[in-house]
Amino acid sequence: MESCLRYLPCGTQCIMKSTETYHLRLATFLHDRGIGVSMVNPLSIKRFSLALMLRTKTDKADSLLPVEYGETFAPPLWKMSEAGYAEIRRLMWPNEQLMKQEVAMSNQLEALAVALEKESFDHLTGIPGIGRKTAIVLLAVTGEIKAFKSARQLSSCFGLCPRICDSGSSVKGKVRIFANVVLVRSQ
Repeated sequence: MESCLRYLPCGTQCIMKSTETYHLRLATFLHDRGIGVSMVNPLSIKRFSLALMLRTKTDKADSLLPVEYGETFAPPLWKMSEAGYAEIRRLMWPNEQLMKQEVAMSNQLEALAVALEKESFDHLTGIPGIGRKTAIVLLAVTGEIKAFKSARQLSSCFGLCPRICDSGSSVKGKVRIFANVVLVRSQ
């Protein structure tokens, strides 16, 4: 969010549509940095649009409408109450915890990827549609992916084995994926 400050010259007043709790983080960020913030009911802006008889409904037009509303009506500046700050802190804490957990999990995935066979990991993640998590699961489940002689063997191991069923002249079946169940018993 810091990067948005360079686009807001001194004395800027931001007009924001009130969106329950979603606007609070940005409003608090701007308010704490001395940027004027006005909260406007979205219905007021919608009715303003109707009064202007605007027929264009695009993201660009929607983003300019609060600016025009602010220039026309000069809504009062928003002030954050102490209770509001407490509510924002309460709402932001779980979000910050989730972000920390995401970083920790990402670091663990990276460490796991390095611990597994790096060459196989790089080959798997090079396949469109296979990301880090899928590659790690594939390597963890298969042990060593090089042990499979073909892609067909690998797909059979995971129960994804395409087969064509069109025997006989009167029965034409669809090509489907049949699930092969592979049971491995440890002793």
